[in-house]
Amino acid sequence: MDEPLIDVQHVCKTFAPAEGPVLDDISFSLFPGETLSVIGPSGCGKTTLLYILAGLKKSTSGRVAICGSDGNTNGGTNSFILQNFGLFPWKTVYENVSLGLKLRKTEKSKTRQITNALLSELDIGELSDRYPVQLSGGQKQRVAIARALATEPDVLLMDEPFSSLDALTRERLQDIMLDMWHTRRLTYIIVTHSVEEAVFLGKYILVLTDRPTRCKTLITNDTYGDKALRNKDCYFDRVRQVRKEMEIR
Repeated sequence: MDEPLIDVQHVCKTFAPAEGPVLDDISFSLFPGETLSVIGPSGCGKTTLLYILAGLKKSTSGRVAICGSDGNTNGGTNSFILQNFGLFPWKTVYENVSLGLKLRKTEKSKTRQITNALLSELDIGELSDRYPVQLSGGQKQRVAIARALATEPDVLLMDEPFSSLDALTRERLQDIMLDMWHTRRLTYIIVTHSVEEAVFLGKYILVLTDRPTRCKTLITNDTYGDKALRNKDCYFDRVRQVRKEMEIR
């Protein structure tokens, strides 16, 4: 069996010792091509966990290994999709998507090829010369997804990426993520407050407790991967299971 792509063991995070830990003994593993939804009460530390995985914060104790290396610096690469899209307002759609490739000094012809292919795949090719202020929320998020995928990361990290969108746009972008998983076998972790989104987008669903935040349960979601899932009884059964674990009435 392959080694886990992401291996999180006994991770704790404390900001102020007098207040106790924010994250307390978090452990899970993901293999290449697997996806994880992280859900829990507001303020429990979901985003903090994501920042630790991204290498933007350090855990107080425990171990995070990506591609077999501790931390991210010498292991796998990751891309981060933020809740507020994180686009540069002074750059066009094309410039935002190609930014990571330019920073890596990728050859111009290859940069153009990758960028245009992603813009086409996400159906925003005609928007390449526009600026973020000229885009709808759904279009901005497509740009953010394209930018995140341009550098072909080992791991895609997403912090409530669709929470600010209307319900219809949100479901369309969830469908796009599932399509891209089918074609690319992305390994991704998504933090969400939506039980329905967690079930639709996670092969595994990690339910966290309130602070001090621990792993309450890790659900293997065998319904994952079906784009027609929202119309099936097994989907609603899984949603009810997650709600029960979260004690949502």
